[in-house]
Amino acid sequence: MVNQCPWSGLEPGSISFCEKKLCALIVEPANSWSNIGFIIIGLLLFYKCYKNGQLDLLPIPIGSFSLGIGSFAFYATGTFWGEYFDNLSMFLISSFIIGYALRRIVNFSNLWLYLFISFITLFSGIILYLNHSWGIAIFIGQIVIGELLELSLFLKKNPSDSYKIVPLTICILSSAILVWILDLTGKVCNPDNHIFNGHAYWHLALSVGLYLFYIFQQQFSSYQKKTEK
Repeated sequence: MVNQCPWSGLEPGSISFCEKKLCALIVEPANSWSNIGFIIIGLLLFYKCYKNGQLDLLPIPIGSFSLGIGSFAFYATGTFWGEYFDNLSMFLISSFIIGYALRRIVNFSNLWLYLFISFITLFSGIILYLNHSWGIAIFIGQIVIGELLELSLFLKKNPSDSYKIVPLTICILSSAILVWILDLTGKVCNPDNHIFNGHAYWHLALSVGLYLFYIFQQQFSSYQKKTEK
């Protein structure tokens, strides 16, 4: 009888990075453990949301924590369903990036903000289920839309708006994207390194980026504005 790997009976994921997959309970150790950053940042921001009474920012810690769990599920199993929940968490993040920018343009209520984020996330999840390889394309497309909205807001920003943290955020995320590309394409790659690699750096840098995004969004929180009056 041929011995099978723990997850070999499930449909494999549609994308592979540099780290070599092991026949083990945790298929890609480095890509798995590095998701701890999302979980720590998520828990920290949950605390900050409740401490500051800024419940409209809850999608950010929810997104960070969910991404930590979803991404771990993907890289620990190497399966499509792990990848699916990983991508669903990524859609949650890209949808709230669009949602927070739109709220500053259209000035809709927090209920509509939550509904918008939920709808975009679930709709994207349906598209991904129908087309298994579209995850990255959907995520990148939504990020581009969010950044274009942010750019339009920056060009006509109010004097009270602070963008001091944005250059640092851009530098961290730019380095993360560069390393992500190098790891995906195998330009900088040691497949037998199961401790720390380029994709692990991407996870940790992105978790810091989510923390900085939360700090940036605090100034636009509707709950914060109420307390300042």
